[in-house]
Amino acid sequence: MKGLLVPALLFVIAPALAGSGPGYSGVGGPAAYALEADGRPDAQLYPTTYALEIDGHSFEVPYRVDADVIAMAVDQELDSLLIGLENAGDSVMVIDLAHKLIRAENGGGGDGDGDDGDGGGAYAVLVNGIEVDYGIVTDGDSSALSFFVPEFSEEVEIIGTYVIPEFPPVALAGTAALVLAAVLAASRAGWPLFRW
Repeated sequence: MKGLLVPALLFVIAPALAGSGPGYSGVGGPAAYALEADGRPDAQLYPTTYALEIDGHSFEVPYRVDADVIAMAVDQELDSLLIGLENAGDSVMVIDLAHKLIRAENGGGGDGDGDDGDGGGAYAVLVNGIEVDYGIVTDGDSSALSFFVPEFSEEVEIIGTYVIPEFPPVALAGTAALVLAAVLAASRAGWPLFRW
């Protein structure tokens, strides 16, 4: 009889423990992070905004989480947004990200499913370095992501395929044109540019 008690308890307890591991997907899966069914999240979802300054561009990033957001920064090499947290409690973080700031373009259908380039393609969301499931609602201007943040979390990273460039392509083209014009002017003036 004792031999059956342990497997019986495991059979009862195991489903309750399933999903509570490091993937943090045991809180009802991605459906638990669903936003408003009519499309955009309700304004009540965002009691706080973070003022993010990047190379003269200002972004108001609305969010909700049971934690203190101490910093947000863009990592342009990894096409990601980094969020520093303190005093985090178990909660669902909801954040609305402008496509001018960060987006995921994997092709997409305008509904965040990743089949028409609407910016709502497949993001990767990491909480303390561990990839987590997320819900997404997107439109032409932004994507709202929601995901579970466990207690004592310190870092969230949202990875897309594009973040605002540090040096915009238009400025790069302008600089290249100025350098080319200077080289042409110097060579026509007879200045020895490349002589040793």
